[in-house]
Amino acid sequence: MPSPYNTGCKSTVDGGIDQIIKFIGDMDKHICTDALGCPASKFIQQIAVQPVQLQSIGCDACDDAISMLNFLLGSGLVDGSLKHLLDELCAKLPEPYADGCVSTVDGGMDQIIKYVTDMTGHICPDALGCSQKKMISQKRVFPRLSGSNAICDALQLLYNEVPKLINDFEGVCDVLPAADVQGCKDFFKNEPQLVIQMAQEAVQWLASEIPFAHCKISSV
Repeated sequence: MPSPYNTGCKSTVDGGIDQIIKFIGDMDKHICTDALGCPASKFIQQIAVQPVQLQSIGCDACDDAISMLNFLLGSGLVDGSLKHLLDELCAKLPEPYADGCVSTVDGGMDQIIKYVTDMTGHICPDALGCSQKKMISQKRVFPRLSGSNAICDALQLLYNEVPKLINDFEGVCDVLPAADVQGCKDFFKNEPQLVIQMAQEAVQWLASEIPFAHCKISSV
């Protein structure tokens, strides 16, 4: 921005960010009405979010978090960056697992994603003791991301519970290309701590990619 506006703009942002955010929040109800001619009442009805009951916040947040993880994995939005992450994690492994891990990711990425999304229905019941139910549509999750602290708390708990889910993760070996199955099973059998570390780093990364929440998961 050219002078003298750049200095004044920075000063305005530094001193008035709270007011700017409040103004945008107050005006957003008019955007669809003014720009697209939408009925104001319909828009207000869509953004009205019922408060989450405290006694169910753990399971509701867990269901929401898993639904969003499934959305990310199934949408294709993170395929390239997820593969890059897994390649980096593979590179940290000792031989002979490093090369086999890279080969598995290169040849079995689609199977890995499908297996993970298929098994996620068990995560909230297994990790939190929640009743099993069908994952809700991400269209219902996005409005509730205003409660993203609860979702991030659920993902932190999921991260902590990864060691208890390791037996479920091992089933991914059976859906890989035949050449990678035995190496995968040997890895799970001989290096369980490395498997847990990889799974937890993947959870950390996926949590950071959740729209609007961008959860920061602690490793301690």
